Amino acid sequence: GPGAHPPAGHAGPGHAHAAPHGAGAPGAASGPDGGLSAAATAARESGAMSAVKRKALELAALEQRLREWEQTLVERESAVTREEEKFHHDMMARRQTVEEETKKQLEMARKSAETIMSTARTEAEAIRKGVTLELETVKQKAYKEGFSLGEEKGIAAGEKAGLEESRLDWQALMQETELLVTELQTSRMGLLKAAEEEMVRLVIAFAKRILKTEPLVRPEIILHNIDAALNKVSEVDKIVIRINLKDKTMTEAHKQEFMRRLATVAELRIVEDSSLAPGGVKVETGVGTIDASIETQAQELEAQILKHFKRPE
Repeated sequence: GPGAHPPAGHAGPGHAHAAPHGAGAPGAASGPDGGLSAAATAARESGAMSAVKRKALELAALEQRLREWEQTLVERESAVTREEEKFHHDMMARRQTVEEETKKQLEMARKSAETIMSTARTEAEAIRKGVTLELETVKQKAYKEGFSLGEEKGIAAGEKAGLEESRLDWQALMQETELLVTELQTSRMGLLKAAEEEMVRLVIAFAKRILKTEPLVRPEIILHNIDAALNKVSEVDKIVIRINLKDKTMTEAHKQEFMRRLATVAELRIVEDSSLAPGGVKVETGVGTIDASIETQAQELEAQILKHFKRPE
């Protein structure tokens, strides 16, 4: 009827938009579809971009540090290589110096021995000539004495008996004289031989002393001895290098160098051996042992010196 009211829940014409406005106030940041607004999305994307940029800068810094470390490593490797080359050069120079000095000393000893033996031979020859001259003088004197004695006896008891007796006396005197000369010559030659043998012993002792003392003043000599021993190694897959404890550090430092030289070797062990003197080395392989100990080197050197000084009879 004319006085009827609108149904419950419905507003009048003047209040048609009141409810929607009041209901939308708390969700003003949301879009029409209930999602984030453009401003919120932009803020989130800006934050994400900032994080990405920070990570990119951190990554660039790490890459720069890595490059610097790599450069430092290259420089250090170059420095180590230069030091190794310098060490190798110095070692070879010192080795050459010692070898030249050893040769010089051996040559001086050999010349000294030859001088002594030459002097001894000259003296022996002079003695021989002197003895020969003395023998001839004795013979002449004996002949004259025998002749005079025979002449006197020939007058007293008959010429024939006197001459026979003087002949026998002369023969006895000659035998005595020749025996004396032989004894002198034998004695002199014995002295010469003893002098020569003593000189050879001195040369050998000097050479052995060089072999035994050189590793004490030049520890790197162990590398030369190992190098010489490895030159005798045939194609094997396992090697054991035995050395004195004092040489172990230097030997271990060059292990990779030894491995590179031996293409077929898959395993190389370095073992200390108290029976070896400093500088000495033994290389054990599956087919045998290469002995480059100081004692063995000394024996080989002694044999070479004796062979050099030995004269044909």
